[in-house]
This record gives sequence, structure tokens and C-alpha cells, in this order.
Amino acid sequence: MPVGTRVGPSPLGAANCCRGCSSTNHTCRQRRDDFNQPKQTITKKEQNKQMNTVLEQIAPQAAREYREKVDPQHQRKYSPAKAQAFAREMVAKHWYLNHQGIAFDDKGRLIDGQHRMGAIEICGLTIPMLVTRGIPSEMVNGIKLYAIDTIDVGYKRKTGEQLALRHEIENANRVAAATRTILHWATGIAKNTTPIALEILKLYPSIKQLASHNQCKISNGVIIGCLAVGLRSFPHLQEDFIDPFFSGAGLGKNSPALTLRNALLNSAGHSGGAQQGRMAAWAFNSLLAATRKESCRCVKNNDVGARFFAELQKNLVRKIKLCAGVTETTTEEK
Repeated sequence: MPVGTRVGPSPLGAANCCRGCSSTNHTCRQRRDDFNQPKQTITKKEQNKQMNTVLEQIAPQAAREYREKVDPQHQRKYSPAKAQAFAREMVAKHWYLNHQGIAFDDKGRLIDGQHRMGAIEICGLTIPMLVTRGIPSEMVNGIKLYAIDTIDVGYKRKTGEQLALRHEIENANRVAAATRTILHWATGIAKNTTPIALEILKLYPSIKQLASHNQCKISNGVIIGCLAVGLRSFPHLQEDFIDPFFSGAGLGKNSPALTLRNALLNSAGHSGGAQQGRMAAWAFNSLLAATRKESCRCVKNNDVGARFFAELQKNLVRKIKLCAGVTETTTEEK
């Protein structure tokens, strides 16, 4: 509340005119007398003891100054990779103003927002954010608590949940995993977001149809993403590779689709990032073999197939990098 704000009964705030009066006539004498009472004021000293939130346009210089107000002894370690990820979202214009701003405690220390401030420094943009100041640094309720104890403890929404709940996409978890696979193939970035997933779905619309296959051992998100990439350049793969791959029918000995299918079935139960990387390599190399009409006795764990399709789809890769905010200042992840 601004310094010097007058605090008192509002002439329009009650249904009846005043206490003990059933009239709704706001011009009655008692009401006027009440309203003309001396008003209380909030002094600057009192205001400084209160929390207040304002909308600020935070420029890189201000972000640098704010980040200098972090107390490193009582904050988690600064992660350049996290700041880079935020910066890419800002560059891609996926960073929207919402109620979740940054915060300073009553001692002037930045207790929430150091990575967002680092991101603004990296991307060089001015970003609007809510800024809350005056959060009590200590709270006592039977035990001693600090404001930081209550920050960033919520349940984070996953991309698949957002695609299903807000965008009504079926098989949303598989779709999200497929877009994440394509994002990693094009940029090296492992973490997906809802805006990026939606952008990739525009470029590879076949993901939704491919994700409708329910053979969980061979139709995971990694494989769906790779198949969508192959199908984008070679539509005939739908009939020559994808349909028999899912059905298991009509597959000749040493055919790329059969070899990939068997490899996936035999590796069921294995998980983790390394296994996902191997599955992507198997899929891209099997698709490459299918386009060349080659036989395939075993799956190959190298990046030849991935590079082949990246070269064919240079424009799409460039668009994915743009929607992911990858620039000279916001680099790809390795």
C-alpha cells in the first residue's frame, strides 16, 4: 500500500448506511460523521515491515544487481545449466508473465529467483516479473522456520500432464516423450517443456498417430520420435517399415524392421538415459537401412542414422533450435 494511503471506512463499502441504521442513504449525518473522522496513515517505517509485490521490467543490469543479493551460505549452488535452460525459453518467447515472481526477504536478500536473474543476464533481454519484498526471514510456529523452507516445495507439473489436461492430447505421456526425443536429436537438449512439445508436434504431426500404438515394449516415446523423423522424409516407410514393425507380420529375415523389433523386445526391462540413447541409435540406423533397401542382421549403436536424417531435415532442425531458444548466447547442451 503506498506511503500515506488513507485507511478508513468507505462511503460505498456497506449495504446499510452505518451501524444501527437501516437506511441505505449514504448522505445521512451519522454516515458523514463517521467518514469525516480523522484517517489513519501508514508510515514508511510501518510499510517497510510489510510484504509488497510490484511488477518490474527487469533488465540485465538489474538482474545482475539482484543476483548479487543472494546469500550463498543459505542458498543452493548456482547452476549455469539451469540458467541457460531458462535463457533459452526467454529467447524462444516461451517465458510468460504469471504469479510466480522473485522474492527478497526482510533483510534484502534474494531468496527466490537467482537462476531467472542469471538467465536474463545470459540472454540480454528485459523480462517482466513480479517482485516481492519484505518476506519475513524467520517464522516461529512451535519450531523455527525460514522463508526458504517453504519455497520450491510444490509438485511440478509434467509435460505429458499438461498436454493431456490443457491440450486434450491422447497418449500424452508417449507424445511428450517422442517430442523430447526429437528435441534431443536436433539440439542435444534433454529437458522438454510444454511450449516446445507443441511446436514439435506442428512439425511432426505423425507423432499423435504413431503414439496410438499400444505395444509398450516397442512403442515407447523414443521409438515414436525416431519413426516420426523417418516418416517426415520418407512417407513410404509407413507401409514398408512402420506397419510391419508394429504388427510383426510379413517381416523377412534380417529385415531392418524385424531386427529393430527383436532388439527392443529382448531389451525390455532396461531403462535410463543411456538405454534411451541406444534405442534412438538403433531406430535411426534401422530406418536408414530401410531407406537403402539394405538387410540388417543386428542393430547398430552409432550416430550415422541420426546424422543422416539431420542432414536431410536441416530446415526442421533449425526451426526446432529456434523454438528451443538455441542461439549463440544460449548454447546447445552436450
